[in-house]
Amino acid sequence: MKTRLARFSGVASALDELPLPAREREFSSSRPIWGDSEAADSLFVMERGHAFAFTIFPNGRRHISDFFGPGSICNWTRLRSSAVKMNIMFRPGSAVSILKRSEVVEALDNSRILESAINRHEMARTLRTSQRTRALIAMNGSDRFMTLLLDFHSELRAAGLAEDVIELPFSQAEIADIIGQTNVHVSRLLKALEQDSRIERLDGARFRIKDMDRELERLDYRDPFLKMRREAQAQESAN
Repeated sequence: MKTRLARFSGVASALDELPLPAREREFSSSRPIWGDSEAADSLFVMERGHAFAFTIFPNGRRHISDFFGPGSICNWTRLRSSAVKMNIMFRPGSAVSILKRSEVVEALDNSRILESAINRHEMARTLRTSQRTRALIAMNGSDRFMTLLLDFHSELRAAGLAEDVIELPFSQAEIADIIGQTNVHVSRLLKALEQDSRIERLDGARFRIKDMDRELERLDYRDPFLKMRREAQAQESAN
């Protein structure tokens, strides 16, 4: 988390105020953490792999509202209110550090710089989710999928990982629950994007967006994480 947040803080030393993890946990298979039980007083920070936030509707359908890569605080909405619930599914092979919510809140109360870094990071996440919601409402299936690929690219870049290759972190069923399509449609959309020369399949679940600038313009896509990082860098230069 420190490595990730350092990209959003004008003063990297302020991140030393973060408390040490109470414990760590690894997941060999998919594992849900329900918001009204074991996640109530803990914050889960991704160390490896991916996770996603989800809701189960009364008809049994699942909607995946957001996803988290290395360094992310998965149930970050609990930072200021333990009443805000978020169900998290951890993917196989993922690992997390578990922090006590009360200790993190105390650290934020004692450091405005640390609080600003986390707020900037999570505001970027909120803006990205809002942008994806716009795509789900207004765009066709191919553009929904491309928006999601750009979001995966954004998450990799926010974590300081390789930017040119995008490896799909979720199954087709999980991607379908993000973009509101069926499994069959997800497979067809991938093929359509390849046939239209918008993406290049490297192997398995690894892809490259062929013309990044064109896609950003076409979809009017903005990476909030990139914008927030630049603001932090400007603040650091000013100091």
